[in-house]
Amino acid sequence: MYRSPFLRFLLRKAGFYALSFFIAISLAWLLPRLMPGDPIRRLTMKIVAAGTAGGGASTAGFLTESQVKRLYEHWVREFELDKPLHIQYISFLAHCFTLNFGVSIRYYPTRVTEIIAGALPWSLALLIPATIVGWFLGNYLGALAAYKRGIYDYVLYPFFLFVAQSPYYWLALILVYIFGFYLRWFPLGRAYSPTFTFSLSLDAIVEVLRHYTLPFLSVMLPYVGGEAIGMRALILYEMGSDYANYCESLGFNKWKILKYAFKNAILPQVTGLPLYFAAAFGGQIVTEVVFGYPGIGSLLYEAVLGQDYPLIQGCFFTIVAVTIIGNFLMDLLYAYIDPRIKLGYLGEK
Repeated sequence: MYRSPFLRFLLRKAGFYALSFFIAISLAWLLPRLMPGDPIRRLTMKIVAAGTAGGGASTAGFLTESQVKRLYEHWVREFELDKPLHIQYISFLAHCFTLNFGVSIRYYPTRVTEIIAGALPWSLALLIPATIVGWFLGNYLGALAAYKRGIYDYVLYPFFLFVAQSPYYWLALILVYIFGFYLRWFPLGRAYSPTFTFSLSLDAIVEVLRHYTLPFLSVMLPYVGGEAIGMRALILYEMGSDYANYCESLGFNKWKILKYAFKNAILPQVTGLPLYFAAAFGGQIVTEVVFGYPGIGSLLYEAVLGQDYPLIQGCFFTIVAVTIIGNFLMDLLYAYIDPRIKLGYLGEK
C-alpha cells in the first residue's frame, strides 16, 4: 500500500508507540485507584480541620455532621468518582485528547495542567542537558580510556563502573553530603532559595546554577559511566579488528585509525539513547524528591502522598508522553544515521 520504505517504517513505529502509550496511560488511570484510602474523605477532613483551627464553634468544627456529609458527596460528584469505573475510564481517555485532566484534589481549585506547566520546564531543563552532556562526555572518555590505556584506563575505568552502578537516589545523597553538607559548596536542595526573585541578573543566574549543579550531576554521572564502559569495550574491539590491523600495517596514523573505529563504535551507542532516556527520566523522579527540586518527580511524589487522582494521572501522562516522544525521535535519528536499521525494521533484505 505504501511504496515508500521510510513511510512504512514511520507508520510501524508510530503504531507501536501509540499502543505503548495507550497501555501506559491506562495503567496511570488504574494504579491510583488500587491505592488504599479515600482522597475525597481526606479533602473533606482537611476542610473541617481548617475550620476547627479557625475557631469554629460546633462539635464538628464549623460544619454539622449532615453538612460534612453533603460536602463529601459534592466533592465525589465534582471529581466524577460517583460514576461506574468504566465510565470514569472512558471519560479519562476522552480528556487525554484535550489535555484536560481536571482539578487537583490536593491543590484545589488549581487545574492540573497549570500545575504541570509550572513543573515540566524544570524537569526538562534537568533531563535534556544531562542526557546530551552525559552521552558526549561518556563516549569521549570511554574512547580515550580504550585508546590511551595505562593510567587513563586504570583510573577512569573503576570510576566508570562506580558511577554506572550507583542508584540515582544513593548518588544524590552522597553528593548532597559531600558537596552540600560537608564542604558547603552548594545548597542542600531546592531549585532556588525562599527569598529568590526571578530575573536575568547575574546574581539570579548564579543562584539557579548553584542549586542546579548537584541534581544535574546526580542524573548525568551514571549515564557518563554507562556510556564510557560501552564505548571503551567497542573501541577495544574495533582497534583489534582486521581493518584496523590492516590500516596499521599500511602506516596509518593511530588517531586516523581511532577515528574510523569511533565511527563504527558510535552506532550501538546511539541505539542505547532511547533506553537511557527512559531510565534517566525514572531516575530523575527520585533525584527530584531527594533535592526537593520543583519538577514532575517531586510533583508526582506529593500527588501520591495526597492520593490526588487527577494530578497523578496528569504527571504519568506527561512522563509517558515525554519518554515516548523522545524514544520515537531517537529511532528516527538512528534510522537516518544507519539505513540498515530501517531495512531491518521493515523486514527487507
